[in-house]
Amino acid sequence: MRRKEIRKYVSRIDDVLPTLVKNFQVPQLPRLYGTEITFPQYFALATITRKGKCMVGELSKLLGLNVNTVSELVGRLVKKHFVKKERDEKDRRRVHVYLTELGKRIIRKVDHCKKRHISGILRNLTEDDCRVLIQIMEKMTGTPQELGEAKRL
Repeated sequence: MRRKEIRKYVSRIDDVLPTLVKNFQVPQLPRLYGTEITFPQYFALATITRKGKCMVGELSKLLGLNVNTVSELVGRLVKKHFVKKERDEKDRRRVHVYLTELGKRIIRKVDHCKKRHISGILRNLTEDDCRVLIQIMEKMTGTPQELGEAKRL
């Protein structure tokens, strides 16, 4: 594709992306279980759910945030009783983070709400639209090299 065409599409994507992201967010998320939960906190909980018990350093890499930011985030999740921290018995400097039962319940509730919310969005599309949307989204979640980013660096 030529640069002029690419710029046109970049502009259109830039226009619709904020609304698209907003539309895919679960509206009930901030007030689940009577407590405030932010999107970064949800992403941390979801990542711990997928990874299982992990160290703060691992979590920071998975979230793409620096260790200090993740440490503060984990501290807030501990105060809300969503996660627990546990020192490694062999190396006391290492701290593992894992979900509490409340954290697991929150993730299940959010996932249920998220699936209902996304189902409502997809109901407005044809089956072909959904298939194409998923194919494009999967293609766009590839590595930077797969997306051609390496060529521009």
